[in-house]
Amino acid sequence: MTKVFKRRVAELAINDMVDLTSCPYLRNQAMAGMVYGVVAHKDVDHPNTVVIGYEGIDHIGYPHVGLPDTLDVRHQGVVALGAPAAQLGIALMGGMTPIA
Repeated sequence: MTKVFKRRVAELAINDMVDLTSCPYLRNQAMAGMVYGVVAHKDVDHPNTVVIGYEGIDHIGYPHVGLPDTLDVRHQGVVALGAPAAQLGIALMGGMTPIA
C-alpha cells in the first residue's frame, strides 16, 4: 500500500498528489473520492493565503488560519499515469483504473 501522509498546505510541492477528500473546499465534489489532485502551481506571496493550483481542476486559496492546515498527500512518483487520466492532470486512487 502506498504511504499517505499529512503535509501543511504551505509545505506542498509541485507534483505532490493531494487526496481531495482532505481538502475542505473540494471534498464534497463527486470526483474527490476517485482522484488525487496533482499540485501544478503554488503561490505564497500573500501573507494570509496560500494558493494551490491543481492540474485540470482549479486554484484554491487556503487561509493560513481558521481551517485545518494539513492535507493528505503522497508523492507523484508512486503512481504511473496513462491517458486519459494523465491528460486531465489527475491521478487515480489506488485500485482504480480508467474506463475506456
